[in-house]
Amino acid sequence: MDGVKIPFLEYRTYTMRVMFPGIEEHPVLKELDSPANVEKALRLFSQLLNNKMFLLTFIHTLEGQRSFSMRDRGNVASLLMATLQGRMEYATVVLKQLLADLIEKNLENRNHPKLLLRRSCSSFVDDDVITVVFN
Repeated sequence: MDGVKIPFLEYRTYTMRVMFPGIEEHPVLKELDSPANVEKALRLFSQLLNNKMFLLTFIHTLEGQRSFSMRDRGNVASLLMATLQGRMEYATVVLKQLLADLIEKNLENRNHPKLLLRRSCSSFVDDDVITVVFN
């Protein structure tokens, strides 16, 4: 057992591999060089994302779009989690509410509990988001 080490990745590397697998240089990592009006709009959108009611409505609206693919869901979930990294308590509260909504919807549709977090499920909440929040 001597010389055996536990594999360890820096937090940033680990998070990028979980949230954006296969993407080496994601735009999230780059410094934003944009006009002042774009930066202002992003600040305002960030404020909206910090409003629980807005964020839940935003996510449920996206989930309701037929053209919103599983890949889109994963990308938006990852971007939101990257945005909320500094506010993990808030992200956890939102995730708990999304899970409660998903469970309620699952019960209403009488789906089998094992299907709750399936990737083919039409929910924003999946194992990647849960992994980011609880790690």
